Amino acid sequence: MKINKNVQAILFILLYMWAFSLWSKPIQNSPLPYGEVDASSHFAVADYTLKADSSIIALPHYIDQRYGEDNAYKNHVLWYPPPIHTNYAITAFLAGNTNEGIFIANTIFSSLILISVFFLIRSLFGFLPAILSAFLLTFSIRDIMIYLWGQWPERMGFAFLPIILYCFYKYVEAYKKHEKKNYYLYLMGIFLATNLYIHPMTFFHS
Repeated sequence: MKINKNVQAILFILLYMWAFSLWSKPIQNSPLPYGEVDASSHFAVADYTLKADSSIIALPHYIDQRYGEDNAYKNHVLWYPPPIHTNYAITAFLAGNTNEGIFIANTIFSSLILISVFFLIRSLFGFLPAILSAFLLTFSIRDIMIYLWGQWPERMGFAFLPIILYCFYKYVEAYKKHEKKNYYLYLMGIFLATNLYIHPMTFFHS
């Protein structure tokens, strides 16, 4: 069945808006932060970044003490690059409310997996499998529980994995046909770099 591209876009936007509304229920129902101990650390770093009005490397004492000797690579510094916490801080500033801003940003970043998978599956198999995949991901308990518990950077970093694999696939496919499509390689590098700055572990998985 052929579906007009404009209709496809409208249907996906509606699906994503509905999924975003569903995933943001916790912050809609209560302005209080939620999550387990890792969530509290990410929230604290983002909040401190907002108050400091700058990205940070050195951890303030009260956050540093939460980790004890866990950060064995180099004590007293942020355990991986700061951009994700800086993004949270910027969103909190724009929202004018630390709690709502950080958790709205978290919902946006976490739900990127729906967008990533939709475009990957649509490119490979068409619109209907893509919209169905995005719809089913909306109810993925594994993704939702990680999002609620607080493994935020790791969770959202995996959203880039399908796009990274797709760029690699398209580059190799073109190379085997003796076609030059180096832009897929450049895009893969950009997404890998973004992946690294969100969470190093998802970079190594990619």
